Amino acid sequence: MVVLIAAVMVITFTGAEVCAKSRGGSGQCTLSGPATRGHAAANSGKQTTQHTVDEKITAGLKRLDTDKDGKLSYEEFMAPHIKRFREDDTNKDGFLTEEEIRNAWKKHMMKGGNR
Repeated sequence: MVVLIAAVMVITFTGAEVCAKSRGGSGQCTLSGPATRGHAAANSGKQTTQHTVDEKITAGLKRLDTDKDGKLSYEEFMAPHIKRFREDDTNKDGFLTEEEIRNAWKKHMMKGGNR
C-alpha cells in the first residue's frame, strides 16, 4: 500500500533531487548545487530552463524548511504528503482505497496539477 501511495502522490520538487531516510541515516535532505536536468514544463510541452528548475527548488525548500536551517528533515519533507494522505483518506480508516486515490487524483488534476 505504501508503494502505491508514494507512486500516486505528487512529489513537491521537480525530480532533480531525492530525499530518503535510511536506517542509520541523519534523516536530513540537503539541496546543494544546481539541478542537472531540464524537465518538461507541466502541460505546456516546453522545456523547463535550468533557471526555472533552480527557482522551483529554492521555493520548495523555503516553503518546506519550517525551522529555516537551510535543509529538509525527513519530517519536514513528509509533512505535506501526510497532510494530503489525511485529506484523501475520506473515510478516515488510515488507508487509501483505489476509489479514494482516483477521487484524489481527479481533484488534484482539476486544481491544475500542483498543490
